[in-house]
Amino acid sequence: MKRFIGLTAWMLGCAVFEIQGAYGERFVTEAARAGIEIWGLRRKCPGILEGKVRLGQYPDLAPVSLRCGVTLELCETRGLPVLLRRYRYRMGLLVGFLLFLIDLFVLSLFVWKIEVPGVSAARAEEIEAVLAENGFEVGTFAPSVNFRQLKYAVMLAFDDISFVSVNLSGSRAVVEVVLADPAPEHVPADVPCNIYASSEGQIISIETLEGVPYVKAGDAVVEGQLLVGGIIDSKIMGYRLVHAMASVRARTFRTLSVTVPYRQTETVDTGRSRSYYSLVLFGHRFDLTLRPEPEYEQYRTEVSESTLHIGDNLVLPFSLIRTEQTEQTEIVYRYTEEQAREEALRQLKERERIWLPGREIEDKRENCVSDGECVRYAYFYTTIEQIAVSREIYSGKDDK
Repeated sequence: MKRFIGLTAWMLGCAVFEIQGAYGERFVTEAARAGIEIWGLRRKCPGILEGKVRLGQYPDLAPVSLRCGVTLELCETRGLPVLLRRYRYRMGLLVGFLLFLIDLFVLSLFVWKIEVPGVSAARAEEIEAVLAENGFEVGTFAPSVNFRQLKYAVMLAFDDISFVSVNLSGSRAVVEVVLADPAPEHVPADVPCNIYASSEGQIISIETLEGVPYVKAGDAVVEGQLLVGGIIDSKIMGYRLVHAMASVRARTFRTLSVTVPYRQTETVDTGRSRSYYSLVLFGHRFDLTLRPEPEYEQYRTEVSESTLHIGDNLVLPFSLIRTEQTEQTEIVYRYTEEQAREEALRQLKERERIWLPGREIEDKRENCVSDGECVRYAYFYTTIEQIAVSREIYSGKDDK
C-alpha cells in the first residue's frame, strides 16, 4: 500500500511544506474537511509540522492557513510533473525516450531466448536444432511463426515426444515437451505369434489359452525354447496361424553379483579455476577473452548465462556467458576389507531392489569372497516367475 501511495505521489507530483504556528493540528483537520489530503506528517520541533500534499492542491491550502492562523512554507516539490517542467526545453531527451520505447516494442516482436525446460541439455539442443530447421531460432520475427506447424515438426522428429507446446511471453519462448511412456514390447492380438522361454528353468505350470503347447509341468527348458506354438494343424482346414496365448510359470535360478576393488579412485576439485567470457549480440557469440589451450589436464566445465531483460518476459538480445573451468585431480585410497564388504552389500541391495519386482523368491543364498585385490559378493536365487515371451510368426506372404 505504501509503495502504491509513493508511486501515485511521484506520478502526480507532491509538495513538501512546513506548518508553522500553534494550531498545526487544527489546520490539518480543516484541510481534511476541505478535501485536501495531507500525509507524511511529522513534528520537526515545537510549533513546526512537516507534511506532504499533492502538487495541484498546495495552492488550496492558503485560505485554510489564514483561517487557522498558521504560516505555510514550501520546502520542495517532487515528482514527474516537476521533472518534466525542468526539462521542458530539452526536446532531445523526450525524443530519445520515445525512441527507446519504440526500440523496446520492436525488440519485443522478436524471439531472443528459447528455453526447453524439463529435459537434458543434449535433448534440448536436439529440439532447438529441429526448431531452427523449421525457421524458429533466436532472432526470429515472432508474428510470422506458424506455431501449430512448428509443434507438429518437433513431434514428427522425435518418436518419444507425445506433446509439444511453444509458449511465447514477450521475447522469451518456452518450449514445453512431454515425453511419451515407452511402449511395452508385445505382439498385437491380431498378429500370429509363438511363445518362447525368456530364460532357462523348470516348468511349474502352463495354462494355454490359444495355440499348441509343446511342454508340460515338470519339463526343463532352456532360453529361447518353443513353449506354445501358434501354428495349428487342423485336419479339416489344414494349417492355420493363431496368436498364441499362455501363462507359463517356471522355477528359475538367478545370480546377482558385485565386485568392489580395495583400490578406489575419486575425482575431486583442486580449487584452481579459470573463467572465460563471451558476449552474445542478436544471436551471435563473440569471445571476450583469449582462449588458449586449457592449462589443466583434467577439468570440469560450468557455463552460466546472464541475460539482460526488462521484467520476466521482455528479454533483450544481449547476454554475457561465463565459462568456468575447474581443475580436477584423481585421488587414490584403499578400502579396508570391512568397508569393501559394506559397499558391495549396498550395491547388491540396490540392484536387487530394481531386479526383484515380478519375481517370487523361493530360496536365497549369499556368498562373499575376498582376496588381496577385491571383495566379490553374490546372491543366488531360486525364483518362480513368468517366462513366456511372444514372437511374431513371419509367414513370408509379403516377401518379394
